[in-house]
Amino acid sequence: MKYTFKIALRYIFTLRSYHFISIISLLSALGITIGVSALIIVTSLFNGFQEFAENEIIGFEPHIRIFASKQTQDYSEIKKYLSQISNLSYYPYLTFRGIIFCKNNYRVVQFYCIEDSLFHRHPINSKIIFSIEKKKYDLSLPIFSSVYIGAGLADAMKLIPGEQVSFFSIKDIEASARIFQLPIPKKIMITSIFQTNNVEYDNNYVFLPYSSLKYFWNESSINISGIDIRLANVKEIDKLAKSLRMKFPDYNILTWYDLNKDIMNAMEFERYGVFLVLSLIISIAVFNILASLVMTVLEKRSDIAVLLTIGSTPKDISW
Repeated sequence: MKYTFKIALRYIFTLRSYHFISIISLLSALGITIGVSALIIVTSLFNGFQEFAENEIIGFEPHIRIFASKQTQDYSEIKKYLSQISNLSYYPYLTFRGIIFCKNNYRVVQFYCIEDSLFHRHPINSKIIFSIEKKKYDLSLPIFSSVYIGAGLADAMKLIPGEQVSFFSIKDIEASARIFQLPIPKKIMITSIFQTNNVEYDNNYVFLPYSSLKYFWNESSINISGIDIRLANVKEIDKLAKSLRMKFPDYNILTWYDLNKDIMNAMEFERYGVFLVLSLIISIAVFNILASLVMTVLEKRSDIAVLLTIGSTPKDISW
């Protein structure tokens, strides 16, 4: 065994008051251990939560949303282009603000309407938690057409499937204001309640098929607000969005990340904030160890001088 090892071992386990491993060093080492462990655990939890949130968002919300700055802009070219792409589904939609009321409860909500042929294929159908018993109602009547409301909205208004609510849109209010009359509310029946675990949807959204609007508004056609796109392979989202932006520069094209930018940025900020705080804790512990080492070296100057006198080199001592 090299003499440096023998001296080091004897010095470490000596019972003299000038032993190497001081209480400060032990506490600092413990602080580093706890700090690094906390950093790994918290970072893993944040990464897991972010991945869970992303999967929840991607599993329900559109992967890509296309909309124009003008309500009447034509979407036929975009539909034609999307129909040529495999492993893709798209939903032309109309969205507008309106008011629903029942039992003296009023709520301003966001109506989301899509074509009847696509309505029952929309991902919202996988989030339904309560529905009416279809045998009890004639669902061919417009009042009984599929109307979905969020669980938060249903709870706030004390609604269950099978109850009727009245509604009118901002469009109805504007039309009535021109002739100085109150808007005539339309009656619809709640057929299903959905829960997405997204507060925005659960508390504010009402889903309707086109046929209901055509009946209530007495219109043969509807000008859509935009197109929602979902892909079978989520890894192709950015690639398709880039392609659409190049081909249709006059339209606004947003990915799921753009639609939820505030949430994603908040999670990133929280993760970096926690990382910074824990890094400071580790840095303080490291500084304490370095300070302890410096103090030990200063106290052992006489011992170092003896080692140099008997022929030890500075390299042996530092090693």
